[in-house]
Amino acid sequence: MKKVIHPSFFLWLFVLLCMGHSVFACKYNVRDMGFVDLEDRPYLLNLYLDSPFSDSDVQNLTRFLQTQLKGTNIRGQAVHRVHQKTHPALSWLEDASAGSGCQLLLVNPDGQPYPVWNLDKEKNIEEQIRSVVTSILTSPMRNAIQEKSLDIFGVVLLIEGRREHENEQARQSAQDAIKRIEQAMGTLPKPISRPPELMALPWQDRPAESLLLWSQGLEDKSVVEPSIVVLYGRLRRMGPVLSGLEITTEKITSLLSVIGADCECGLDRSWLQGEMMPAKWDSTQLAELVRQLDFDTENPMIKIEMSQILQKGRQNASPAGFEAIKGVHIGYREIEVTFDPPPELQQDSQQETPAAEPTPEVTFSSHTEDTASAEQEVETAEDEFVLWNPLYMVGGIGIVVLVVGVGLMIVRSGRKT
Repeated sequence: MKKVIHPSFFLWLFVLLCMGHSVFACKYNVRDMGFVDLEDRPYLLNLYLDSPFSDSDVQNLTRFLQTQLKGTNIRGQAVHRVHQKTHPALSWLEDASAGSGCQLLLVNPDGQPYPVWNLDKEKNIEEQIRSVVTSILTSPMRNAIQEKSLDIFGVVLLIEGRREHENEQARQSAQDAIKRIEQAMGTLPKPISRPPELMALPWQDRPAESLLLWSQGLEDKSVVEPSIVVLYGRLRRMGPVLSGLEITTEKITSLLSVIGADCECGLDRSWLQGEMMPAKWDSTQLAELVRQLDFDTENPMIKIEMSQILQKGRQNASPAGFEAIKGVHIGYREIEVTFDPPPELQQDSQQETPAAEPTPEVTFSSHTEDTASAEQEVETAEDEFVLWNPLYMVGGIGIVVLVVGVGLMIVRSGRKT
């Protein structure tokens, strides 16, 4: 007797194939991706040596430096000034206007050097290196931000200026933005336990946080106005630094809203991992991250997966989010970004301004409809129907199977008749 496959088999097969859609959906949000270090844009810490150090000393100190920097986003190397005269790392010494001798120099991912540390060749070099590395990786404010970032949405860092009334205006804008995000957290594509928090660096504490300021491009001592830095993940900055009149509730809200977005949202995907501050993450903190995120940030497969997600948007030289903060749009928001000066400035200029419209409610659940045409073209090129896309292949196969199953049911019922 010939066995006939029951038609319900095809129906269940179709359901299982359709469920495969969730396998290809992004299970991360931007905050999740911020905790993964893909090691593609590290800081560099160069140790420059001359006599009486030998080539073997260079190798030994390179290994020592790399050991001290394990678990950080900094890569280290030793260079001999005399024996390696053509080494490309020597060019950074010229940029830093450094003299001769034994020195350490930190360089950011864009090639900008921090002021050099001069080491005493007559004293223990390894002890001096260890002390400098500690100062690079730790500071009171960075330590506090790092601890908070483990289980909150993100940090709005207010770097205070000299004038208290300006600081208070910036603080109020940040607090209002945080309230908006807190009210919209129920619409997050992936839950985050706690809302953003505001932290402030007082003006008088700036000297103790010189490396933090340098990493954000704020080391200029002549800058007296307050600045806002939105941080998430591994001390990553979201978008640009906001300073002076750039600090508005709308702009801060726009930056924060990106952090809660799905990794497959309408943003330029090359902008989903902001620049990091120099920091070290120990085993205890990494274990806590695994518990919070439900995946291992150090897993090579996770890094490969996120690299593929980010690679989809790397063709764009100008990230959509950056252009948004400069005056166009954020791409993933439901708020109107305006750039009106504060009331006192409007009075001074005696310019009439239209009445302020109420700000729409922030949500993370949908995209805006005012996306610029250039960004729409990029998204269409990536997401429109293509035969090799696994989602469409799964759907197509499922439809074929369903049609065949229905056909068999009709044939079988005809035979019975």
